[in-house]
Amino acid sequence: MASSPSTTSAAPAPATATAPTTAAASRPAKATVTLRPATEADIPALASISDAACKTDSHTQLKASIRGDDDFPKGMQDALQAWIAHPKVDVIVAENPTNGGPVGWVGWVRRGFAGDTDLPLDGPDEEPQPETFFTDAEQKQRTKTIDDLGELTNASMNHWVKRFMPEGCKCRFLCTYVVHPDHQRRGIGSALMKWGTDKADREPGVYCWVQSSMGGQKAFERQGFREVGRLEADLDEFADGVKPGGKLASVTGSEEFWGRYSWVYMRRDARA
Repeated sequence: MASSPSTTSAAPAPATATAPTTAAASRPAKATVTLRPATEADIPALASISDAACKTDSHTQLKASIRGDDDFPKGMQDALQAWIAHPKVDVIVAENPTNGGPVGWVGWVRRGFAGDTDLPLDGPDEEPQPETFFTDAEQKQRTKTIDDLGELTNASMNHWVKRFMPEGCKCRFLCTYVVHPDHQRRGIGSALMKWGTDKADREPGVYCWVQSSMGGQKAFERQGFREVGRLEADLDEFADGVKPGGKLASVTGSEEFWGRYSWVYMRRDARA
């Protein structure tokens, strides 16, 4: 699951990566999947998987309630178009061998490798927080909007991108990681994540990082990632009066309030 992509100069924009979660009491049998590189022909299916996986993410559903249900899948299609074409991004599809259809996918980006051209990074030195980010007098007086939240999350990502990837670093990071809800809890997400972590573990000095959404932290911890920072915000401050209502109460736990949301920055140290 991923939020609408933020803007950075590291590579095509990193987006929030969310590990698949379900409320099932028992874990289904492990699935057998084939991992392969994505092609442009996969883009509609992969965007649809992301959209389905994000139906339980309160941040994504707030944006959909304001901008329309088509906003997220359209943004994801645009991001996929850029990622698949980018030489430093590996978009990997988990394919059901029975019918050949995609059931999940991941985007792994690299920086600092021989032969790659890495652009300079730019971001705020001070970590953005909701209490201090909106300093303009006009911003303080008016009702904040979903676009203001986008500015805050973009600034936070740009700060951490620069912090995670100093001059001379060598790393791999996830820009998106999703499994369709019908295929979760079967080891597919772990296989997609290990595609990148296994590569990193064979490469001296290569560490990994991710911006996890609120629901994904434990899955990343199981693969060796550890929290190093987070951005927290009250989504209701940016909802401009829009409420979840009965349609989204199962996502937010309330018909009236969107609640707080966390974007968790995590790192997995080099193993070689």
